[in-house]
Amino acid sequence: MPEVAIISGDRVFAAMLVRLCAEAGASAEIVAPGGAVPDGAVVAVRDAGYPCRVPDGVRVISLAFDGECDLKRPFLTDDFVSLIKTAMNGSNDDAFVFDDKTRTVARNLRRAELTELEYALAKKLYDAGGAPVSRADLLSDVWSGGVESDGIVGVYVCYVRKKFEEAFGDGCIRTVREKGYIWKPKLI
Repeated sequence: MPEVAIISGDRVFAAMLVRLCAEAGASAEIVAPGGAVPDGAVVAVRDAGYPCRVPDGVRVISLAFDGECDLKRPFLTDDFVSLIKTAMNGSNDDAFVFDDKTRTVARNLRRAELTELEYALAKKLYDAGGAPVSRADLLSDVWSGGVESDGIVGVYVCYVRKKFEEAFGDGCIRTVREKGYIWKPKLI
């Protein structure tokens, strides 16, 4: 039983998507346009608006060359793999998926691309499990003691907040007076 259904009239492109799904750790099956998504599928990838019957509860990822879609063609294969990983994360739409390889953070089929330092900072706060992390701890762990001024921490927190605000509509990082920063996103 496939976890992902690929709906496309382009068999070569669909076969590539099946391989990328495998790279993301998901089994996939090609469905002819107009066909039905198989029972048990969690995600349906719909290429260029091809029609299909999608059961309730199946997450749909739309691909297109233009217009409103989740991923515009042509796309980087890493972007597709990250999108599939996010979609396969389960029914918890509030979950964040951190991809160390691409330094992206995804939530509910939206992604934020971060620099190496931004990613390390966001991951450190996320991994703290809701506990405050001091500027000193962030400075020593993220910058490995290579920077002496903790002012840089505030600058990078602003960078991450801005990227998360654009991607998720929420900066996700809150300031805790005299304690540092905490990972506390708003619920969707």
